[in-house]
Amino acid sequence: MNNTSHKYKRAYIFALTLLALLTISTQIFIQFLLYNQKKDAHVINISGRQRMLSQKITKQALLILHSEDSISFQSSQKSLNESLNLWNQSHQALQSGDEEIDIVDVQLNEKTQNLFTQINPYQEVILKSGNSLLDISFTSSKSLKESIVNDIVMNEGIFLELMDKITFQFEYDSNQKSKNLAFIEQFLMIVTLIILLLEAWLIFRPITKKIQTSLEELELANKVIEDDRNRLKKSLEEVKSKGLELKRNASNLEITKKALLKQKNSIQNQKLLLEVAESVSKTASFDFRFSNNHITVSENAQKLLRLSPKQKITLDLILGFLKPSDIADFKKSLENTVKNKGKILEGVYQVKFHQQDQCFDYQFFGKIFYNSDQKPIRILGSVRDITEQITRQRELENTYEKLEKKQYELQNAYSLLEKSSEAARIGSWEIDLRANKVNWSKVAQEIHEIGNGFISAKDVVSGTEKWLTFYHLTEYQEKIEKALHNCLTSGTQFDIETQITTPKGQEKWIRVIGIPSYSGDRIIRLYGLFQDIDERKKVEDDLKKLAVIAQQTNDLIVVTDKQGCVEWVNNSFTRVTEYTFDEVKGKKPGKLLQGVDTQPEHIKKISDGIAKKEAFSQEILNYTKSGKPYWNYINITPILDEEQNVTKFIGIQYDITKLKEAEHQIRIKNKQLQIMLSTVEDQKNNILSSIEYAKRIQKAIFSKKEEIEVQLSEILLLYKPKDIVSGDFYWFTQIGDISYLAIADCTGHGVPGAFMTIIGMSLLEQIINKEQIFSPSRILHELDERMSNTLQQQGIMNQDIIDGMEVSFFKFNWKNSELIWASAKRPLWIFRNQVLLNYKGNPYSISGSKLYTDKKFEEQSILLEKNDKIYTFTDGYADQLGEQKNRKFMLHNFRNLIDQNHNKPFSEQKEILKKHLQDWQGNKEQTDDILIFGMQI
Repeated sequence: MNNTSHKYKRAYIFALTLLALLTISTQIFIQFLLYNQKKDAHVINISGRQRMLSQKITKQALLILHSEDSISFQSSQKSLNESLNLWNQSHQALQSGDEEIDIVDVQLNEKTQNLFTQINPYQEVILKSGNSLLDISFTSSKSLKESIVNDIVMNEGIFLELMDKITFQFEYDSNQKSKNLAFIEQFLMIVTLIILLLEAWLIFRPITKKIQTSLEELELANKVIEDDRNRLKKSLEEVKSKGLELKRNASNLEITKKALLKQKNSIQNQKLLLEVAESVSKTASFDFRFSNNHITVSENAQKLLRLSPKQKITLDLILGFLKPSDIADFKKSLENTVKNKGKILEGVYQVKFHQQDQCFDYQFFGKIFYNSDQKPIRILGSVRDITEQITRQRELENTYEKLEKKQYELQNAYSLLEKSSEAARIGSWEIDLRANKVNWSKVAQEIHEIGNGFISAKDVVSGTEKWLTFYHLTEYQEKIEKALHNCLTSGTQFDIETQITTPKGQEKWIRVIGIPSYSGDRIIRLYGLFQDIDERKKVEDDLKKLAVIAQQTNDLIVVTDKQGCVEWVNNSFTRVTEYTFDEVKGKKPGKLLQGVDTQPEHIKKISDGIAKKEAFSQEILNYTKSGKPYWNYINITPILDEEQNVTKFIGIQYDITKLKEAEHQIRIKNKQLQIMLSTVEDQKNNILSSIEYAKRIQKAIFSKKEEIEVQLSEILLLYKPKDIVSGDFYWFTQIGDISYLAIADCTGHGVPGAFMTIIGMSLLEQIINKEQIFSPSRILHELDERMSNTLQQQGIMNQDIIDGMEVSFFKFNWKNSELIWASAKRPLWIFRNQVLLNYKGNPYSISGSKLYTDKKFEEQSILLEKNDKIYTFTDGYADQLGEQKNRKFMLHNFRNLIDQNHNKPFSEQKEILKKHLQDWQGNKEQTDDILIFGMQI
């Protein structure tokens, strides 16, 4: 009876569940169809919008044709560019989909595809003509403009007619889907009703009858239960007596259960530890059966063999990874071992995985088991990746050979080390504990600004106040005291960078190295180095600043090797392209970013430009990782060595910001040399190489003097950086009959100044050549805003003064001999008929001081006359300190010097300026970067 009841109960539950599932699935299916209807409505809306956009494009093209000034012309171009982009994006999305405008899974029928095939040629003509309008300037011929606009107007009508057909086709397809949806909904309602009737007849009707029968059986059962109740009362006392015994057994059972659970957890933990140990040691265990060639492996085997977790491992698969020669060796070794009844099978084999060039070394160990007939039945063993150990062993062998070769070199280098330590500001120290004697070298005494005998052995060993007086901060005192104590007691070497204050009050950074020397197990001597690293710390701070800005700039920066494979990209690159650094490292950017619509001629221009070993720019259509197209304006600059061979390429998209020099410092340390020689060479090479690298980058992007002379005839250009790299720069470009020239002085000099010049030239390149902004006042305004945005980083904008530049900007219109000039704090001198015309610039710099919140750069129009001599300059020459009087040269003296010599040829003027500067400067260090520009009309 119970079984029957359970059967009907299950049938009842099944019926209700089936009905609920049918209802829910029906609703989900209808909702899915309704969602598709919603997507169809969106597609119809987009296709209808195409008509409006095409008419808007025609209207904007006509506005460009009839523009009366350059401002309205550029405004119409900007509107046309936005309409073209949206129109083209929507047109492509209607055919292949676009997640950005919520059109996905586009499936066109044959009729719609034919309509798109008919309309695409007209769309391409309109798009090409529209882009041609964007590429021309206001000064282009009217006939050219009319020709382009006529192409748009002539193709618009046909495009509108075909677009209407496409829209009606989309609407017709959607209506057909609506009719199908109504039919499917009616069909599902009928099916649901039929299933409900069948359940009522086949399930609910028998259950009702069964309930009636069960009620009758229940009355009979009640009588039986009454009789059983009496018998149960008699058995109750017996049950109670056995209850205590059951409780005792339950308690014992619980104790046993806990013990078994503890044992189970212990086994699981041991299994987990074994898996972790295999993973850490790069080991996998296996069990091979001879009877069926079946192999069982541990969980780490998939990872060790670079396989997916679901991929089945067989002996043939494993042997397929081995080199052919190693397969033969393994089989031969196994055959000989089994033939000789050996129990141990081991060896080292080379493995090469698919699509990888590197070979890996794997150590094999197995124990062979035999049956009573001495036939092999199984092999238990392990496989371990020992590539790192083998590589390390080979490196050690190579290192040993190199050390033997360099032993003689080290002996000769010792004398060089003593001389180079003075140049690198490295001094040695020694504490002889047996003789109770302390010795500081001359350089060590100079670093601390003390005399010989200032510190005794007692002062050092006991850690007295006299030793610690150099370390003005408590943290440095405790750090050096603890290091000395550990070195003396436990022989622990130390290498610490810390700050000291000399007896003369000078604060500086030094590096302290300490090494113990033993006699048996007793420390008898301490020795080490003091290195003055104050200048290095300053350079590191500058380079960190440079690197932070490189990561935070919105420009995309890519550095490749000479083969064009990626070595480094910044955060903006990964953000825009959606590729991580690990995904692009070692690969060529073009193969990742170029797609189906990338124009072959653009790719060829990039290849040709790279082959010429010269800096160049190029527009190209690229694709993100998700397939989204985007245009890049790329400046590619080759880095050449002294033999003019390419060593690297640097690509900057939109902004030419060369920060890679801060991340390409040479960190190769010669581990075979002794500690003192390694310290000297590494620190010196790292600093000098970084600055020389920055110089090569800066030189590569500077405008060449020869290019300027082609347009400006005879010029005066005196360029004299204070350091290896400069904070002053000159920038030139020629567009048609117009010449543009900037003479600029950036905040600072050296590496920070050089960084600012790269930002300045990159922004000028983008504003003028890329965005075609030609008004000098507006150029300075854009330069001011973009410079400030670029330099917003980690608290810099919270200071009263921030990094900026002073700029003298020229626009020469050679047709009407007109100079339009605007300036940020830099003057302009024009000598005309022996009379000096002095023009002053605006009183604020680019970016710079935050005191000016509403800057307005004004431009001045100057009609030039024949034989006019024009001069502009940075403040470096006038600010140079003299050796004898220790004061600046001053601006009025500089003006008198120019006035006295402006009638002479520029070549002679340049030599006079250089000689006068040398006489005034003498042995005094150059105060600032110097840049003087002059030209004759």
